Amino acid sequence: MKKVLAVLMLVLAAFVFAQTINWAFLQEPISLNIWDYLGPNATVWTGYVIGPRIAGLYSYSDVRFDWVPSIAADLPDLVQEGDHWVYTIKLRTDVTWSDGTQLTADDVVWTMNTVKKFIVDYGLGGNWAGYIDPDYFVKAEKIDDFTVKIHFTQPSLAKANFGALMMPILQKKYWEPKVEEALKTANPLQTMYNYDTSDEPILGAFLLKKWEKGAFIEVTARKDYFDTGSILTLYKNGAVEIKNPKTGFAWSGYGEPTGEKQLELVTGPYVDSIIYRMYLNRSAAITALINGDVSFIFNSLGLQKGEVDQLAKVANVKLISNSVNGFRYMCFNMRRFPMNIKEF
Repeated sequence: MKKVLAVLMLVLAAFVFAQTINWAFLQEPISLNIWDYLGPNATVWTGYVIGPRIAGLYSYSDVRFDWVPSIAADLPDLVQEGDHWVYTIKLRTDVTWSDGTQLTADDVVWTMNTVKKFIVDYGLGGNWAGYIDPDYFVKAEKIDDFTVKIHFTQPSLAKANFGALMMPILQKKYWEPKVEEALKTANPLQTMYNYDTSDEPILGAFLLKKWEKGAFIEVTARKDYFDTGSILTLYKNGAVEIKNPKTGFAWSGYGEPTGEKQLELVTGPYVDSIIYRMYLNRSAAITALINGDVSFIFNSLGLQKGEVDQLAKVANVKLISNSVNGFRYMCFNMRRFPMNIKEF
């Protein structure tokens, strides 16, 4: 099964020369509050905007999806301490929030322990529960300003490496008073979901500038983004190398970073601002693309055949076809006879 996306052929030039690029959305995000987004109101449209705003200890490399440090300085050191399995993680010292504050172990420890508290004491669910599983995650503790220990009941790729260690880290200074205020209300979770976070300090590259409901969301690039200029290099021997000449951060793993290079990418941002424009339907978005009002249509479901045929005739539009990133499976309905009989 193929998914087809449409993009103006001039989009590359837009990235290089234009100060602002315009992209089309087919549905409006619900909220830019991270608690709400990872809680009851997760949508792909919200994720498109929030994704560039957040960062975790680890992330995936481009193309190959190698598990690599993001705001961590190295891969974790795993040892057993008593009944716990402990991941010791060094943090980068060059990471700053958008308000100029330096990221420290306090932010990491506070975020993880606070999310666990909301899950255990107040039933916080949604995707937060996928990051912090109280049956595995015990606690996070600060060793020094740039070292944390994260305790688990047992080692687990799903619950640790690809769970808690990849969750978004929030700024303690901004969120701690809001949490304290929320805990005094009748419904702490709803209070957290309702906070206006337009002034929230972020780790990502794009700050919210304006949100005109029903029309557009405009974000602007951080001039002080700590990772600008960072070079990711993937080697054909499997090694990965990350270097930031501006800050001096350097890391390599999964072998020696030598030999033929598979890919090399330099982190931006390369534009001053992005405007996500809302369209009521696909036809309106496609018309905007043809007219040059937008350079890309975000559409997680791809284009229908008639739309593909229509755009194939437009000289300045390029169609990109790729495989669906997913899988399908069959399962049994354990609530119906005879599968509801445990002995069966």
